[in-house]
Amino acid sequence: MIISSMYNPTYENGIPIFYNQPSKIWKDIMSIVQTDVHHVFTNHCKFMVGNGSLTSFWLDNWIGDYPLKTAFPRLYLLSSSKSALVADMGRWSNGIWLWSLQWRRPLFHFEQEQLSLLSSLLESKPMFCHKMDKKIWTLNSDGLFSVKSCSKMMDQLLYGGAKPFQSSVWIKLTPPKVQLFLWLLVQDKVTTRDFLFQHDYLTLQESRCAFCNKSLESSSHLFIHCHFTWNIWMKLLSNRGFCSVFPKSVDDMCYQWSSMVKGKRQNLSWQLLFSCVVWNLWLHRNDVIFNDAPPNLQICFSMVRQSIALWLRLDSNSLELNI
Repeated sequence: MIISSMYNPTYENGIPIFYNQPSKIWKDIMSIVQTDVHHVFTNHCKFMVGNGSLTSFWLDNWIGDYPLKTAFPRLYLLSSSKSALVADMGRWSNGIWLWSLQWRRPLFHFEQEQLSLLSSLLESKPMFCHKMDKKIWTLNSDGLFSVKSCSKMMDQLLYGGAKPFQSSVWIKLTPPKVQLFLWLLVQDKVTTRDFLFQHDYLTLQESRCAFCNKSLESSSHLFIHCHFTWNIWMKLLSNRGFCSVFPKSVDDMCYQWSSMVKGKRQNLSWQLLFSCVVWNLWLHRNDVIFNDAPPNLQICFSMVRQSIALWLRLDSNSLELNI
């Protein structure tokens, strides 16, 4: 309602299309749907038509696999009722719905053939006089939208199903602020010194790693490739008998880490450990920068132990964490 009152957009399959320039906030929000994700997303949003009073005849996905505007582009251009609702494209007669489509000019022969296909499609769709239209999400059998099904769809779109859509970020037991931090991290949006340098907040000399003071403090260096951080990961892996080649990015590291341990409970604790290590590396890094504390592996290990104990509500002395 806020969007409609401020910008008076039109809607295609439930997605607002702006003609007036929206505010920066809404512009950023709408930029999400102005991608390939938009087309896949809207293809799984369909209208279950009752009396047709809430569904756009041409613009909404309510019959077939695509909106009629996409399925019959020539007829859409010739229609004299491009923004009409389904209920406006016919009438009831003795309890029977009769379609009545209007055109800007008489149709040519090849256009009549397309109209025949459209008519056959329309006749296969029953209308219900006293039933309201309902929007459904086709990826769930109950027609209700769920974040899980949407994440799987985006996972398939963006990665071909090869890696989760940051699913290992949103694991239970991890505090929300840590989940949010990891979500930003896998998108390389955490404000490391290199990030601040790229945005002209720091000089090149000021952008060196807080732990080693040798390389630029990028997210991949700080959380994977720095020698200080590398020692932590190697300690954890060797305790489990693992040997691994570290990937280039934190996103890949997150995916690789989540696939190393099988079993639901074991995998959960393993991913929890990853989240805990990354979060405490960030806390220790901040302590080094803002409190002039020296980098200390044992202090960082102790922070990890205490954090996991706190997350699990266990006594840190009884927690079996070989670090």
